[in-house]
Amino acid sequence: MKSASSLRNMSNWEATYRMVPISCGSPHTQRYYDNIRLVDEGVAALVADMDRRFPDNGTAYIFTADHGMTDHASHGDGAPANVRTPLVTWGAGLSFAGGAEKRSAREYHDDSLSRSQSYSYSYGLSWSDEGLLARRVEIDQAQLAPLMSALLGLPCPVNNVGLLPVELLAGSKEFKARAAWANARQLLASYGVQADRVRSTAFKFVPYAPLADGGEVAGLVMKGLLESGDYVAALRLAQTTGRLAVEGLAYLQVRSSVAPAMTALHSFYVPVSALSTSTIDH
Repeated sequence: MKSASSLRNMSNWEATYRMVPISCGSPHTQRYYDNIRLVDEGVAALVADMDRRFPDNGTAYIFTADHGMTDHASHGDGAPANVRTPLVTWGAGLSFAGGAEKRSAREYHDDSLSRSQSYSYSYGLSWSDEGLLARRVEIDQAQLAPLMSALLGLPCPVNNVGLLPVELLAGSKEFKARAAWANARQLLASYGVQADRVRSTAFKFVPYAPLADGGEVAGLVMKGLLESGDYVAALRLAQTTGRLAVEGLAYLQVRSSVAPAMTALHSFYVPVSALSTSTIDH
């Protein structure tokens, strides 16, 4: 991933998408490990090619997937092995989260297999490569959009619903604070648009209480913090505001489903009521 300015200045550039077929075999089989080796070799070749084309050490890499796979070679349901995908980041603008972290195993009950059968998954185990420990940092897939936007120096997509994972970013405190605030402003704007939509259809619109002012006060406070150079407090405020905006969007999603449900209920109630009245009259 190159910066926006470097991409604009390039006369030729290419995007590479490498995919291993989903039917790569059940885990722990030779076919499965052969496909892993194929992916490793493909990534190594891609990185070598990028380093040759751009020897400025200014490339960021994000390696991930759209879904995982259980030991039964299934995917598409809500099993942790399916919804927890790999995420490996390295290169320019990305931090190294050093230190080991342990987390307890979690239990998952899969009704599709057996009511008496459950599977235990160990999460957060530290990884070691030649004595180098790396802490696993877990994020939502929606957070990839603001992360890539920050690395590219571009605005967040207008429909983004993810919070910027600041812990994965390298750079100054000012950069992190301003990037997190840009993310929060985009989320506030999304909340405002959605609030207008719900307001236009709701019988009685009640805004999300923490955002009753639309984030105006937070904006004024943020302006002062950035001007005074208090980037630690600015980052804290940006992250808090972003979380409130995400919560507000979830709140509005529930509200937006109430009006159609009430309308459907009313349309059902009127004919039934008329039928009951007619029956009584007769």
